[in-house]
Amino acid sequence: MNVAGVLLLVLLPQDPTDAEGWYKRAYDRRHNKELDGAIADATEAIKLSPKTGRYWLERGISRGNKGDLEGALDDYNHAIELTPDNSDFLRI
Repeated sequence: MNVAGVLLLVLLPQDPTDAEGWYKRAYDRRHNKELDGAIADATEAIKLSPKTGRYWLERGISRGNKGDLEGALDDYNHAIELTPDNSDFLRI
């Protein structure tokens, strides 16, 4: 795990209601191939802020990388429904 990941592991417990913190740690974990942790963290971000499309996208990417294509597609579709004008979601 990189330095940013270590800091997120230390700081996140201080404010477990910080959806953005969960998202950032999910992103970091995905990039470090910790897909189960990335999915769990993205799920926490979604629970705290279910209308934030990039949280759904992050979980979808991790699910896709893990081979859960149906789960990934569900998350991608949800992200697009929440923010249909975000062209980044259409490049998946």
